[in-house]
Amino acid sequence: MIAAGLLLRHPGQPQYRQLTFRSGYLSAARFSPDGQTVVYSASWDGPPNKFYTSRVDGTDVRGLNLPPGRLLAVSPSGELAIAVQGTGWLEHRLARVPLSGGSPREVLDNVLDADWSPEGQLAVVRSSEGKCTLEFPIGHTLYQNIG
Repeated sequence: MIAAGLLLRHPGQPQYRQLTFRSGYLSAARFSPDGQTVVYSASWDGPPNKFYTSRVDGTDVRGLNLPPGRLLAVSPSGELAIAVQGTGWLEHRLARVPLSGGSPREVLDNVLDADWSPEGQLAVVRSSEGKCTLEFPIGHTLYQNIG
């Protein structure tokens, strides 16, 4: 009977656990390289978005001392790619900052999205002069469209 129960189990089924009980808007969340920490950006009581980490067991929730922005990606080495607010409503600057702390280092303007390759290089989507551009690595255009 136990063997039948084991065969009917679906080991690949995800399990969900609530990490926060606050109300608001969660803009992005990613696992850190250790697989036990979740990094996220959220707006709990209205703008702006702030950055947080939480353990998957729900303990040790803490805010990160970063400027308001949106989480884009977490590298295999634990570096964050974040979008910090620029001068305009939709203008964002890509910045890099270690998960362990420190000041963000601004990299590029007008970034809509970004992600890390397994080798630690950034791919970005930028908006400039009415065009959207996919670059990988940064500075090398792979694709461009209007709109």
